[in-house]
Amino acid sequence: METLQRLKKDYPHIPIVMITKSEEEHIMEDAIGSNIADYLIKPVNPNQILLCLKKNIDNKKLVSEKVTSNYQQSFRELSMRISDRLSVAEWEELYKELVDWELKIEKIEDESITEMLAAQKEEANVQFSKFVQRNYLDWVNGRSDEKPLQSHTVLKEKLFPKLSDQKSTFLFVIDNLRYDQWRSIYPLIHDYYYIQDVLAGGNAGSRRYVLEGYLAPNTYEVYTSATEEDIIRKLLSQTEAVFPEEYQDRAAELGMTMDQVLTLASMIEKEAKESDFARVSAVFHNRLRAGMKLQSDVTIHYITGVRRMSLNEEDMNQQSPYNTYLYAGLPAGPICNPSPAAIKAALYPDEMLLSEKYLYFCAKEPESGELYFSRTLEEHERAVAVY
Repeated sequence: METLQRLKKDYPHIPIVMITKSEEEHIMEDAIGSNIADYLIKPVNPNQILLCLKKNIDNKKLVSEKVTSNYQQSFRELSMRISDRLSVAEWEELYKELVDWELKIEKIEDESITEMLAAQKEEANVQFSKFVQRNYLDWVNGRSDEKPLQSHTVLKEKLFPKLSDQKSTFLFVIDNLRYDQWRSIYPLIHDYYYIQDVLAGGNAGSRRYVLEGYLAPNTYEVYTSATEEDIIRKLLSQTEAVFPEEYQDRAAELGMTMDQVLTLASMIEKEAKESDFARVSAVFHNRLRAGMKLQSDVTIHYITGVRRMSLNEEDMNQQSPYNTYLYAGLPAGPICNPSPAAIKAALYPDEMLLSEKYLYFCAKEPESGELYFSRTLEEHERAVAVY
């Protein structure tokens, strides 16, 4: 294993195959975890060697040939459907299939197949335009039972049914995020359960950056040939390392999700020096338990992009789900990528301040970052007047 690690360090992009007599499971797991190309157990026959070489040397060529062959077989069937009288749902399904082919074909760099698909998409656009032209007036005037979601019906069909007097409802419109763009970024995140939880949580659209808080700050060794995907995966894997099973259990004890912990930790990170992290955490926990607004200046700084020692009325009235002056509870998501120390503090607040229900803090000295903590509003206002 030591030899493997040294080889991977010096030659990161050369496929390495391990051939060993050992059948011990931990060796196999270590090898796979080190991103080995293949793992063979002796005795090895010539067929295994041939398959291994094909997989690692001819893989791109084989994939290209298979994609080309499959698309050529599907071309006629797709063309027939494009020419058919499709319903709204059938046009949606056809569009998704063409996008899937586009994403597969752009990886193989076959110019003739790329041109073939482009022509087919152009024909689909022509036929879909005719479909819209035939049906548009019926859709707009409500004369059709089947119609696509349109801009003038979004609020009626998607927002109004969710409105109630008991809770606030936000509508976020993500401008120009096409289905093909979503399919392109999905493979980056689908392996990470906690990102899936964020996407399924219902407020992903309200976040400035979906991955904010999950790209763990650290010193990384990144090769010049690394892709954006390689770098993002490396950072997300580090997040898993700084949020071990112990932290997951502790979060469950507190009734918090991983996302809520990282959101709280990001506020702690921005509010204080490390020496005060646990005390700031205790104040936030106490305010959350009391149902108080967090009223954290750093969430306003995140919204406006401007850091001030004293917020004005306009700042505090910013219409944003990150505004903890307007809305109770945690903001929509993390406001930075918190350090391991801030994450620990979010999970383990200062016990003394927690038990004595401290609810306020203010800066004593902006230069040093030292904070003063208070139990009551009266104490806090006196401290603000002094400092």
